[in-house]
Amino acid sequence: MIVRNEAANLARCLAGVRDLVDEIVIVDTGSIDNTLDIAKEFGAQIFTSEWQENFSTARNYSLAQATGDWILYLDGDEELIDVNRETVVNLLNQPVEGYYFTIINPTTNQPGGQSIRHVNLRLFRNNPKYRFSGAIHEQIIPSILAAKPQAKLINSKLKIYHHGYKTHSIEEKNKNLRNLNIIKKQVEKEPNNNFYLYNLGVALYQTNDLTGAIDAWEKHSQI
Repeated sequence: MIVRNEAANLARCLAGVRDLVDEIVIVDTGSIDNTLDIAKEFGAQIFTSEWQENFSTARNYSLAQATGDWILYLDGDEELIDVNRETVVNLLNQPVEGYYFTIINPTTNQPGGQSIRHVNLRLFRNNPKYRFSGAIHEQIIPSILAAKPQAKLINSKLKIYHHGYKTHSIEEKNKNLRNLNIIKKQVEKEPNNNFYLYNLGVALYQTNDLTGAIDAWEKHSQI
């Protein structure tokens, strides 16, 4: 995990996985609350890394610290739900390179409110060739397929509940502005990168810059 100021969420996250894993690796990128005290209570191995506005850099540093045969990565504001050790062990015994999880993202603070779901590869074999790419919305799959083109990646049917896009969480951490600043820098470096242009549009839309969002998406559609 990479974390920063996750004191409000971290205990819930770690409580859900401590009986499923052999080690907990925490890379802190500059917490000023009691995030690290909570991590210590769960026996985590704690490392620090200066934040460089690049999620892949931080995640890859965390991968380098892991000693297990498999990697499960989570964020501090996430919660693995409805899973037991037997289920996990069964997954690890299959001839598979990695597993997708369903990420449930509530967008309001109201129970039973609107949520967005997507799948993301969260469990994969620990291989030094498998590393994240992209400063934001980082991806691990390209490196897995580059190293092993026939890699089998399947849906685990397991779920992760992501608390971080509830209204109050976004406001407290100013995630939209953070994301926008990172994506703008990436578009400056790679102005024809469709992935970054699309996400620039999303970030601008989320900060209520509708004109900018439309412009970014039009550029995206023209490439």
